[in-house]
Amino acid sequence: MARRVTRGNPRELPVRLHTLARKSIARFAGSDQRVEVWFREHGGIQRCRPEASIFWALRAWDAPSERKTKSHVEDRFQEMAELILRGKRELSSQEQGIITQFQQLWALRVALREYPRADLELPSGLPRGPDLTRSEQENLEANGYSFATGGRLLGAQLGGLMIAAGLLRSRRSEAANIEWSVFTSSQIEFLVPDSFRTVRTVPLSPNCCLMANAGGPRKLLPLEAMHLNNIAARQCVRYSFARDFSSTGVTFLPSPAAQ
Repeated sequence: MARRVTRGNPRELPVRLHTLARKSIARFAGSDQRVEVWFREHGGIQRCRPEASIFWALRAWDAPSERKTKSHVEDRFQEMAELILRGKRELSSQEQGIITQFQQLWALRVALREYPRADLELPSGLPRGPDLTRSEQENLEANGYSFATGGRLLGAQLGGLMIAAGLLRSRRSEAANIEWSVFTSSQIEFLVPDSFRTVRTVPLSPNCCLMANAGGPRKLLPLEAMHLNNIAARQCVRYSFARDFSSTGVTFLPSPAAQ
């Protein structure tokens, strides 16, 4: 269970954390500023705003992680995404790395949403740290500090450390073997699962996505885009979203029982 913050959240700690950046979701919104969401649990479809709770992970990582990944990963990716949507197709090695970092960040955050870290008891022999009040803990977090309190590291801090370690691993090893390309589709719109578990794909808009090690850049044929969407629908953990599912050509949405 997510650790609660002080009533009123006076230090403005991030609580409702998006696994996929809100701006990425908003690009799929229709004229009503909502996206269409298919819920795996009950099989229903609703139109939801990008701020809806279905897109959150509550306090699964800490404030320093949220701030650092926003400035170092998300903001850089979103700036590049806008250039791609305006026609950019050639991607430098630096831009390739930014995409890989964003895709990895998305995957790490989904993992923390599904398996949030519990507080960790420190092994005997290590300094226990003082017994800090909630107010003192929140003040330290808001100012970018990691800390132990009462012999424990807090779960949100561990989530932040997991994200940092995962991004470091992706920079050191995976990035050298990944080449992203831009793919577009005019007749079939892309959908977005909450997690691409086995396929490295980052949808940018209903008509544009990035795929790893798939050749390109090029425009997909309708059957190719439909095939990608059907794979994506099978990848989701809790939900998939699209501007309009009727435009995605999806012939299969997993039943609620097919978990």
